[in-house]
Amino acid sequence: MEVPTPAEAIEVFTQAMNAVPVVDTDRALAGYARLRHVWQGAPVVGSLPQISRALQANLERDATLPGHDGFLITILTDDLAAIQVHSVRNRTARAYRAWRAEGRAVLFGSPPDMILGWT
Repeated sequence: MEVPTPAEAIEVFTQAMNAVPVVDTDRALAGYARLRHVWQGAPVVGSLPQISRALQANLERDATLPGHDGFLITILTDDLAAIQVHSVRNRTARAYRAWRAEGRAVLFGSPPDMILGWT
């Protein structure tokens, strides 16, 4: 689903996270390990509200970059059962991926300057 603002992206993201299956934390971190060498981001583990706030901080920052075009949120239906958020800018994208794990959520992203915390 494509949306123009960070607030709308977080709303869709939260709905999607509540719809995907819960995976064990090791499986979510294994998904991170597969992409770590390409994406270069670090994983953030926290509650779903904490992860949503961390993602929102990144999306709000991305939206201020020149040429920002909006956000694309996708539910990945492969064995990872993840949510992917693309922040689209000048025909390129910063990618963020999240899993709903046992009592927590795991988030990581492609930007090397990814904001790793929440407020």
